[in-house]
Amino acid sequence: MSQLRKSFTSDSVPESGTLVIPDTMSQILSLLISKSPPHQLYLLYDSNYRGLDDVLEFYSNSWMECTVIEYTPDLEYFVDVISTPLIGTNTGRRHIVVICSRENVMEVFKTVSSKNLESVWNWWIIFAMEEETANLLRNIIREGSIVLLVVINPGENTFKLFSSHIEQNGDISFLERETWKLLSTESGEIFPQLNDLYSDFGGRRLTVTANNDSPFFVIKEFDNGTYFADSGIDVNIIDALGDTLNFTYKVMKPADGKWGGPLPDGTITGMIGEVARRNAHIAICEITVTGVREGVIDFTMPYYLEALTIISSTPAEKNRAFAVFSPFGYKVWICIALSTLIIGPVLTLESFFMKKYMKRDDVDTNLENFSFNMFRSLVVQTNRVQARYWPHRFTFVFWYLFCLNILVIYSGTLTAVLVTPAFEKPIDDLTDLPQAIGNGFTLGIVGETSFEYLFKEAKQGIYKETWNLFNHKDRSKSFFSGPDEPFDKILPDKLIFINAQLNSRIRATTRGLANFHFAKQLFYPQGYGIVCFSGAPFRSKFDQILSYMTEGGLISKWADEEVMKVAGKSSAEETKRGHTAITVKHLQAAFFVLLFGFLIAAVTLVIELTASKF
Repeated sequence: MSQLRKSFTSDSVPESGTLVIPDTMSQILSLLISKSPPHQLYLLYDSNYRGLDDVLEFYSNSWMECTVIEYTPDLEYFVDVISTPLIGTNTGRRHIVVICSRENVMEVFKTVSSKNLESVWNWWIIFAMEEETANLLRNIIREGSIVLLVVINPGENTFKLFSSHIEQNGDISFLERETWKLLSTESGEIFPQLNDLYSDFGGRRLTVTANNDSPFFVIKEFDNGTYFADSGIDVNIIDALGDTLNFTYKVMKPADGKWGGPLPDGTITGMIGEVARRNAHIAICEITVTGVREGVIDFTMPYYLEALTIISSTPAEKNRAFAVFSPFGYKVWICIALSTLIIGPVLTLESFFMKKYMKRDDVDTNLENFSFNMFRSLVVQTNRVQARYWPHRFTFVFWYLFCLNILVIYSGTLTAVLVTPAFEKPIDDLTDLPQAIGNGFTLGIVGETSFEYLFKEAKQGIYKETWNLFNHKDRSKSFFSGPDEPFDKILPDKLIFINAQLNSRIRATTRGLANFHFAKQLFYPQGYGIVCFSGAPFRSKFDQILSYMTEGGLISKWADEEVMKVAGKSSAEETKRGHTAITVKHLQAAFFVLLFGFLIAAVTLVIELTASKF
């Protein structure tokens, strides 16, 4: 401690236009930094101070990873340095020491705010000569900048430490630290541990932006026009976080009602834009984690994983007009027909040989009689041909066995075919979409979401081919603001909708699950995360609580509960897809055959009547 109380030298007397670095600054820095874990060091200084040589020498001799930067008005190089990702460090943290005039310090943090350079990895140590610097900084810095302000008083040979702090109303303030006690302690860190700092928000009221998106976030409106969270998986998550970390929240909808993200022109839409502009602290509403979005905001760990699916109307039941012929293929029917045509001549030939060579004059040699009775046997009618001799008897026995096999197989298969509905080919994969579009279907998706960008940004392959199938001439027919409108159009308008699994199953169930078909092939596995503004210091604490929820099965439980709310309707509808009674529609082919027979008989009668006149 006596080392800290060392008096300033005569060189510490300010000269006109400059500020002098006290000779104890190196010791102060050494003690401050020794209280922190391994890090990278950056020193930003300007020409307003004299006596920096000793400090720079101290850095060069004591710290291997030290970058010294001279202040320039554009701060271009400095911004490039501190925005570069940290590589090869144990903690991924950099300490940035700023020894500049008060005006330049203000410019530094204006730049940090305007360029969204707040980061939990950038921890600031600011040296100043006036306590007024704290009051000025509190109006410039934003949450995410972790600042330790060292105010040196050369006249009194002392200094004070102030650390940035978030008030309950969200404003920034600076709290004075117990300087001597702090610096004389053997253990502990100068900067607070963020997980400890944000383990209690102190009753803060956060702003949460979301869309009305069942089953994740259901929003209702108060009489005064403000919104509140009613129910949903994400509502349960944010409520649990609030209860655990001691914060409340209000709900706001994005002005454009979109999920959003960065666009090529630099604008940021939807919920992502509201958080990126810090109009809201967080966004949570079935928001997919993507690299493009992470360029402008920060995501927590994914708390829910699922994939995309294709939803279409239930395939139409196939035409059953000729269902009675479906048990056998056409080759089998040809063989049966040939066998029936051949058996009559075979019996007639047997009778001919028996009558000619065996002198069996009582055998029947009528071809028409044999053919008609063998057909009667095939359709399970009696055989009126008497088999007096063994050649006929053996032929009849094996013909009866043949008919029995045909009958048993046909009747069993026909019954199964008739009572089990048969449907047209369903849409089960992205490769089925071109044919469906050719048949008059329209492909739809929720616009300006990660789902759209998945196809839009594809350069080749099946995703690119699918992108070309959307209606780009009239976007209103393919790109929707939410999932409810397309679900209402799937049945009447022949719409095919690409959407997430759980969201789709809930909506299909409320509209009658049996009316919709979900593709067997899933694609594009994705995770949903909570959106935080860039550099949000509470993200790590959110990650910790979310990991407890997912590992404990809470989020899966909440998802199951949302499904169970509408599961009663689903079970009732599912029964409609089972076996059904045989109707006239199933047997219409039999009636067609009978009618065809009547027509043939009528034509034959007319021919015979005509022939009898001659």
